[in-house]
Amino acid sequence: MPRQPVEADFPAPAVVKIFPAPENTPLTHAVVLLHGLGDTLDNFAHLADRLPLPQATIIVLQAPNPMPFDLGGFHWGHDLVFARNPNDANDEQLTPEAEFGVAKNLLGQVVIRDVLVGKCGFTAATDIILWGYAQGAMVALDVAASHTPVRAVVSVGGWMPIYVRPRDILDERPTEVLVCGGASAKSDITAERYELLTAIFPHLKRLRFNKPDDVMPSTTDEMAPILRFLLMILIPDELRKQGLIK
Repeated sequence: MPRQPVEADFPAPAVVKIFPAPENTPLTHAVVLLHGLGDTLDNFAHLADRLPLPQATIIVLQAPNPMPFDLGGFHWGHDLVFARNPNDANDEQLTPEAEFGVAKNLLGQVVIRDVLVGKCGFTAATDIILWGYAQGAMVALDVAASHTPVRAVVSVGGWMPIYVRPRDILDERPTEVLVCGGASAKSDITAERYELLTAIFPHLKRLRFNKPDDVMPSTTDEMAPILRFLLMILIPDELRKQGLIK
């Protein structure tokens, strides 16, 4: 059985907050939360503190790069990238698209391989789950595609970075992926981006929130399918006993 990680296990530049598994439950999984562009780990720390996940320790990881110009917050890319607004040729908008080499090394090599696997005894392919929002979700998907596969990814409003192509992935990833987003044309999870994910991750599910934008779930109804997805990984035997899955 893996051991509970502590903050001292994580070398710089990793900045984390850790929420141990509930008392009197066996520790079997690690869930890593990745915030969005321009945010800090604090908002996801509030989420982690409220997640009812048995048998799992939750690690909230902060992006490695501070936002410029005293804007506050952090981002996952080498640089900030601006793209032309499709509705206004004279307007450029900040986009989550970026090169994620540093962030991928931080998450894939330092956090997953060196700490969770190397020091704490988790197995990446069976025990580690990534949950990212927007740019953080893009990093999670990129790591799951290019590093040792993890058990599952929850992506809210994130897609595979544009530089990743299925032909570059030598084999289909066994990672279970839940892609969440809005239910309108405003969603960034376009048909093309979803098709790219299906080519890499055959175990892919989609969840559309009853709202136009790709924002984090804010109601019990929105959170319930994500929790069910996670619980089917964490405690499938208990759910089978209750008749909730076959």
